[in-house]
Amino acid sequence: MQLEIIKAIQSIYNPFFDVFFEGLTLFGEEEVAILIGASLIWCINTRKGYEYAYMLLTGLLINTTLKEIFDVSRPIGLEGVRSLRVETATGKSFPSGHTQTAAMVFWWLKNQFQKPVFTGVSIVAILGVAISRLYLGVHWPLDVLAAMMIGIGWVMLMQRVYPRIEAQFEQRSLMIVAAAWIGAIFFYSEDYMKLLGLLTGLTISMIMDRKWIRFDPKGTILQKGMRILFGVIGVAVILVLGKKIFTHLIFGDLMRYMVMILWVGIGIPLISKKWMSGQVEK
Repeated sequence: MQLEIIKAIQSIYNPFFDVFFEGLTLFGEEEVAILIGASLIWCINTRKGYEYAYMLLTGLLINTTLKEIFDVSRPIGLEGVRSLRVETATGKSFPSGHTQTAAMVFWWLKNQFQKPVFTGVSIVAILGVAISRLYLGVHWPLDVLAAMMIGIGWVMLMQRVYPRIEAQFEQRSLMIVAAAWIGAIFFYSEDYMKLLGLLTGLTISMIMDRKWIRFDPKGTILQKGMRILFGVIGVAVILVLGKKIFTHLIFGDLMRYMVMILWVGIGIPLISKKWMSGQVEK
């Protein structure tokens, strides 16, 4: 049944739809999610940016853990299935990481804006990414259905839970990070280590911001544009050079992504406060 659904969706294939769905699936990829979070931290609302990032990373750790537990193979390579953009299909199949990412990102943003137009855009984006994963032949229908439910459910749960974590952030966040590190013993994978590095770096950044940096994202359009420009360049350099520097280490991916998130949470705020005028302490 699931295979027939994939074949039915792929029956409309042509060069235009190939490009269209490959572009649509980008809205569920880590680069878009990271850029949104970084922009929130650097230019809009640092506290909300950290809330978004914490929600996203903890949710993706759950996604990666479920992939290892259920150990479902992807439809890639099956007779009658065309698989495109397979380089984005890392790890196991259930639940879909792209779809869950899109669900968490856009449902969280929908809740922040609370406008009918944005609600419609968010729903279209989530469904679009889910369908794209089926059209590209890298997931089963149950993968994307479960991912949408988990993603939206996690956003709703974190809306209730995060204020309690934030109230005693240092103690509770360190407990969560410690649990995630213990989880690496049982659910070790490349994706898990990347997320563990991101969550560890994010927690360090949040503690540093609360105790010392106290970054205020106010500033002119030029200042905000410079933060994004230098920030994105820095992220790209760290990810590219880090792959060469840390590639032979056991925890190479963890270190690379932890350094990257420290650049986002500590590097750019410190550079901005030191060399850009108009920064005001909270």
